[in-house]
Amino acid sequence: MSLLPPFEDVHSSRLNSREGLEEWMVRGTLIQVEREAEALADNERGLNRGAGMTWDLLDDTSNLDQRHTMQTVAPVIWAIMSTIAFLHRPSSGSNLVTLNSPEQTAEGKKGTGVRDPTFGMMFALSILVSFRNPLVNFVQCVVAVFLFACSAHKTVYRAFNRIGMSVSHSTLHGHLKDLGASSRAALKTLGQRAYESSKQLTKEPQQYFMLIFDNVNKYHAVSRRQTVAVKNEMKNGTAATAVVLEDVPLDAFDPKPYMDNIKQNNHAGLTIKALFDDIDNKHLSRVGTGMIMRILCAYIPALSGELHSQVEARFQSTEHYAKHPLRLRQSIALSFGTSSIEENTPRGASNVMHDLVGTQMEMQPKWFDNLLVLAGGDQLSVKQLETAKKCKATEKSVYESRKLGSPNYSAMAYETGLSPVTFSGPLVQHSSITLVWAPSWC
Repeated sequence: MSLLPPFEDVHSSRLNSREGLEEWMVRGTLIQVEREAEALADNERGLNRGAGMTWDLLDDTSNLDQRHTMQTVAPVIWAIMSTIAFLHRPSSGSNLVTLNSPEQTAEGKKGTGVRDPTFGMMFALSILVSFRNPLVNFVQCVVAVFLFACSAHKTVYRAFNRIGMSVSHSTLHGHLKDLGASSRAALKTLGQRAYESSKQLTKEPQQYFMLIFDNVNKYHAVSRRQTVAVKNEMKNGTAATAVVLEDVPLDAFDPKPYMDNIKQNNHAGLTIKALFDDIDNKHLSRVGTGMIMRILCAYIPALSGELHSQVEARFQSTEHYAKHPLRLRQSIALSFGTSSIEENTPRGASNVMHDLVGTQMEMQPKWFDNLLVLAGGDQLSVKQLETAKKCKATEKSVYESRKLGSPNYSAMAYETGLSPVTFSGPLVQHSSITLVWAPSWC
């Protein structure tokens, strides 16, 4: 049976050599496509699989982009799909010319918001390979996690699973358990690292963390026809995040100075006037001028060039704008598992702290004899945590009395553009609050 389109005026037995050669080329191409498709489904050099998915794999965009693997392992398949996806038009004096090559589209239009055909080719090829080998489903697992984050209905999973765009809803639950296990392992490692840093048992740079938690609410629609036994309800719980603190000086989280300040009632010296007097208005005006110059250099081409380099040099110089230079880095945030604990009561706030550091991070109670933990939240969360500490003040253990945590208002940092700094400043010496506010640009 011929793989070429039928010729109406010529009988199949009278096809000339050109049609026969094209038939031979098509059959040879199919053999090569079969080899490349098998290589893409291979466990060693093929496409990524969804088994053992972790948050690190999802956060790393290079793992999601499998175009390089497809171009290397299956060049013929990639060329065929490129021919379908990209527009070819004949130009005068030449044969067919590609207006946009896959390489030009992937590199030239990056970040412009224009649709990228190469991503569509990657996604389509991932779907086709998953039908050949259902285990090659990394892209489908990513889509399923995205649908879960968007609270998609189960029918969406069924529809997408039938066409190979997503794994089934039951398979998704297995991947969510893997993601939860990877998160708990990372949190456990962070807690162990903080304890070793407090006891100076590690040669690595000291690393601590800050807990931020708040309540979460979700309206759970059970049935369209509600009865006394089955009705819609509002489910409440608590969500928390651990923010990794880097570049921490030695003994910054030693609880002894903190406890001594509380006993001596040194927090009386912390007033609004002291906070305002600590602001360097002259420095703020210089930084504001520099920010305006940055904007002008960015949007006025005539001011670019030498003036732009001079403005940036002032931001790097400690004599001008860089009062407290910080290493540029992206903060590492680890998410805790949500719980059904309501943190709007003293008992709930106490149980939240136990769930975070004791259950999920698996930190031992005796570790907190030499370790202080920053616990952040809104005003209600901090108030309830302070009340819980007062109610459990008779407990002998630091962990049971909840003296392990130093509450601070994280919401203030988010709403006013200020960032918490816990390692420097005069307030640490005479205050029971180890939080010092500093402008975010310092």
